[in-house]
Amino acid sequence: MLPLALSDTATISIVGILVSGVVGPGFAAHWTRRRQRDDHRRDHAEKEHDDLTALLDSSAAILAAGVTRLRKARSGDGSGLDAWASEVHATYERLLLRVAVDDPVATSYKEARDRLTDLADAVVAEGVDEDAATAAFEEARTAYLDRARACLASKAPAR
Repeated sequence: MLPLALSDTATISIVGILVSGVVGPGFAAHWTRRRQRDDHRRDHAEKEHDDLTALLDSSAAILAAGVTRLRKARSGDGSGLDAWASEVHATYERLLLRVAVDDPVATSYKEARDRLTDLADAVVAEGVDEDAATAAFEEARTAYLDRARACLASKAPAR
């Protein structure tokens, strides 16, 4: 009977060693890898969200300067107008790197940019209703800002 007891004790010891020395660390390693992968994905999503936030903020500032820049240009102070106009158009391309061409943010920015172009044409042209063009631009800009806020809320990474 004694050899049977040693056999049971040996079996229990071997199982204990395997669980504590092989299986346990294996599970711990698996859970650690999984946690690191999830952390990496979350960090990547947060970085993408931060990049999009910065771009949408920049685009809002560029559009906000539109009416003022055009009125200053009309009164003779056109310094920096070409660089600003280039930035207005380049921002659309930067948006397309982050969202699809048919995304509401991209389409609303394009609409605001087109209304800004119409406003620029109205500022330069004689007899064109500048106030109507300004109102159309402001409406398109407001729609863009609303869609940008909604986009940021919908693409916010899970915490």
